[in-house]
Amino acid sequence: MKIYNPSAIRILRQAHNLSPDAFAAKIGSKSKRMIVAQWEGGQRMPSVPSLLSIVNAFQVPLEIFFVDTKHPCNNKEEEEAAHE
Repeated sequence: MKIYNPSAIRILRQAHNLSPDAFAAKIGSKSKRMIVAQWEGGQRMPSVPSLLSIVNAFQVPLEIFFVDTKHPCNNKEEEEAAHE
């Protein structure tokens, strides 16, 4: 199962040296700093249209915003238990 990875937006924004307001403006969002902060903090997931705007504005694959919950790197406790 894949889940939203809130750190992906922060990493993308910082890689382009953009403030949260500048990031929102670049994707054409009426959302401002507070919404971007909520996305980055995991309190809120971007809507599908917002995600598509980000993908188009930065030319990145949609998959970077999601992680596989079954991937061993995301389940360190399960991995450690398997090795005990």
